[in-house]
Amino acid sequence: MILTNTIRLSFVFMFSLVSSLNGHAGSTADKGKQETIDLPDSMVVSKERPNAPSLATTTAHRKLSVDDWESPEICGGCHTTQYQGWKGSMHANSFKDPIFQAEWALAEKEVGGNISNLCGGCHSPPGMLSKTIKFDPSLGKHGGFTAPPVATQGVSCDVCHTISGSTFQNSEVIEHGNGSYISSPGETKRGPLKNAKSPYHNTAYSEHHTEAAFCGNCHNIFNPLNQFPLERTYDEWKYSVYAQNDVQCQDCHMVPVETAIRVADELKPARELENHGLSGKAAIGAEKSRELTHGHGFVGGNSVITAALGDPDSRRHALIAIKRLRSAAKLDIKLQKVKNQGALHKLEVKVTNQRAGHHMPTSLTFIRELWLEVKVTDQNGKIIFHSGALDSHSEVDKDATMFKAYAVDKDGKPAKYIWTVERFERRTTIPPKGHQYGRYAFNVPDGTSVLNVRTRLNYRSFSQHFVDHLLGEGELKVPTVVMNDIKIIYKVPGLNVVSAVDYTEQSKGEKATYRLLEEYLGPEIAMQDIDKLTKACAACHGNDGVGRKAIFPNIGGQNEVYLLSALRAYQSGSRKNERMNAMTKDLSDKQLQELAAYYSRMTREYVQKQ
Repeated sequence: MILTNTIRLSFVFMFSLVSSLNGHAGSTADKGKQETIDLPDSMVVSKERPNAPSLATTTAHRKLSVDDWESPEICGGCHTTQYQGWKGSMHANSFKDPIFQAEWALAEKEVGGNISNLCGGCHSPPGMLSKTIKFDPSLGKHGGFTAPPVATQGVSCDVCHTISGSTFQNSEVIEHGNGSYISSPGETKRGPLKNAKSPYHNTAYSEHHTEAAFCGNCHNIFNPLNQFPLERTYDEWKYSVYAQNDVQCQDCHMVPVETAIRVADELKPARELENHGLSGKAAIGAEKSRELTHGHGFVGGNSVITAALGDPDSRRHALIAIKRLRSAAKLDIKLQKVKNQGALHKLEVKVTNQRAGHHMPTSLTFIRELWLEVKVTDQNGKIIFHSGALDSHSEVDKDATMFKAYAVDKDGKPAKYIWTVERFERRTTIPPKGHQYGRYAFNVPDGTSVLNVRTRLNYRSFSQHFVDHLLGEGELKVPTVVMNDIKIIYKVPGLNVVSAVDYTEQSKGEKATYRLLEEYLGPEIAMQDIDKLTKACAACHGNDGVGRKAIFPNIGGQNEVYLLSALRAYQSGSRKNERMNAMTKDLSDKQLQELAAYYSRMTREYVQKQ
């Protein structure tokens, strides 16, 4: 392949069509009208930068195979709590995310080239670094991508715990982002715990894993053409009161929502909270208890994709995301009659970012939708004023108070594609501990004795029109998450407050969202116990009962009576092995019998048949 410094580039991280936010997604007439863009040499694939425009690299530019990364199921054998937290997360689904896949496919079809490196560098590091991601035009509306199993598991355990450093100093802006990490998969696993020991792998303490900068390697995105910051989640945190108080990303996104609320309210790292309740062992058979063990759910505000994917683990993450969103903001409402203006009244709604350590919303803020819906009715339920409603196509009222960024191109026109974003002409996102206002004015008709003011703060990851363009109409309905829902009843005249009720816990919008989640998921089918148990056993004893290392015995094909006797001995403690004692402690005797029977059947022929 001949490399030049002028290529066609369709810059996409997660979403490339900005025009959908303006109610249109581009027509078929636009196809074929692609511009040729001069790309800086540092962003062109070369021997020196084999993964450009991603900043991701490997130790000593080592070439990797997808087999260099462990399957997360293996990690889950010992790190059960962390594995269960990760399953169903946006990290686990980062490659499978249908919105991301459709956007990526559009870029591949329209442009091709090395765009996959930028997208894959953060959504599937094993796939991108091993060059095993393939485009399949037959998948979905616009095509899709396939990869080996480990690569389809997105940002997995081994992805993060084999990162050995950052390459941010190589970026034009000298800042973390665009996949600015060094990947070093192998026997050594890195993490935030000092003096950790494992019988399965080597361990190394990594200060980088304790820092928000670790997350910033992928949660900052800048346009490689002009270095304009398109996503600034890390930077938003970096210049916030949270950073000033040593509260890292991990303190909010790797703990339960209840703990994250305390972290935000007290402005203390999770480890400094009194009675945080997060101490424990980081793995089965660990030598000592730790002051704080982190969960690995990494839940943010995306409840759409995790719900739409349909499995019980993803559903759990969707519900946690809703819970997190509903704890983030605070509304203060003030209604006044305008002096000397007859029946004119003004309503002011103050929206405070109470508990998010970055802007609200964050990420690609010109795609996200965070807005106020205000509805005023009289004593008979007649509507006097309404702003922020959804139309028949589930699009937000254009005059609604929206908290977002407004992206424009070099000519100052609304940017049609991400790679044409030159700047933000206006930004109304809400910084950490900061606030924005929604201001309204309306006339109160004669004869009105009561004003019912219902105010909601609503959130969607993207618009319905945007999704319809990517997946097709009817493929995915985007639910609205009601973050806050307050109703205040005023007596007229005088505007004395009769009552004020917070409906956030029981709002119709919230109930509708939950119903929609149930529609996506259908009935849950519980995994059989034996499947769960054998996956845990496979971490040491392999899928075929053959020990992964010399210290782990081969149990496949062993005598069933012997295996059952050994398991019972481990459970009773008469046979000493901390790992096996812990693994068998809470199992029923029936489960022990099933395990013994399962592994005793594991002849070579049985394994091949399975």
